[in-house]
Amino acid sequence: MKLRHLAFAATMAISSPVFAAPAPVSTFHETTDKTVQQPLENFFGATYINPTKAENNLEAQSVFSLAVSGTYSFWMAGLSNSGAVGIFSAVLSDGLGNTIKELTYKVSGETPYYAQYWDNLNLSAGSYSISIMGSHFKSAEGFTAAAAGVQLDTVAVPGPEAGAGIGALALGSMTLYMKRRRKEDLSAA
Repeated sequence: MKLRHLAFAATMAISSPVFAAPAPVSTFHETTDKTVQQPLENFFGATYINPTKAENNLEAQSVFSLAVSGTYSFWMAGLSNSGAVGIFSAVLSDGLGNTIKELTYKVSGETPYYAQYWDNLNLSAGSYSISIMGSHFKSAEGFTAAAAGVQLDTVAVPGPEAGAGIGALALGSMTLYMKRRRKEDLSAA
């Protein structure tokens, strides 16, 4: 194999983005463990509903802005006593009203604490809203309540991918090298 073919193959191998870290995949979680949730003050756009009468249909909405693009979690957690029966749902939407993620669960009174959340959501800086709804509760004594919010997981740092310039540098170097070799070959002939 000639040197230039070997150099070209090496250049193509180096220029591939093998050094770039894959984007995190958003994952859905359900839990009855209270210790995994951060305090409510750590959430953006936190909204809360506390039903007070039987068969109510309560809704709360929170509009908020994220100043930093990054990886976030969208949470909804509920508390209930043994007599509670109901349904909670929460929707995270962007500033244009497009739904990003939804959460829905039924409160049966069997579990005093229940949460659902999506993590690894890549959200851009901008305006968002959370709508949370609750309905079909057994009675005022069957206390149920829910809260929803968005929490920052990690801050995305904008910048180049690791190794993104290596391929261009190698390709440019090989072009100059091959040009010089050709010039030497022509002058020797």
